[in-house]
Amino acid sequence: MQPFLVTKVIDADTFEVSPGIPPRFALQTPMQRLRGKGLGETAMEQLARPNTFKKVRLANINAPESWTPQGKQAVLYLKDLIEGKRVILQPTDISDDQVVADVWRYPNHFFINAAMVYRGHAQWTPGAL
Repeated sequence: MQPFLVTKVIDADTFEVSPGIPPRFALQTPMQRLRGKGLGETAMEQLARPNTFKKVRLANINAPESWTPQGKQAVLYLKDLIEGKRVILQPTDISDDQVVADVWRYPNHFFINAAMVYRGHAQWTPGAL
């Protein structure tokens, strides 16, 4: 899997990456990517979206709003974890203009989604976007 550079933390559960994430990568499961399996029809419709996605939202977590004291602390923690560093993404969904993904810091495979919850900066909310 290709590592992406985190260029900017937007809030406690969203950040930007470079280079952009190709839609085909964002829409296929890791097993589909390994097998070279084609995309389904609904996925093909979603390919009409931007050429690449820059924003990534951490999957299955809900962090406090950035303007709250807890949110400010959460943003600082996420910046310390990943801003200016490389990450590996496992996309789970696409929401508007962003990819929703499980995120690991590269090369040590530190699971960012879980770290945010473990340190008290977010709540685990399976299925949340």
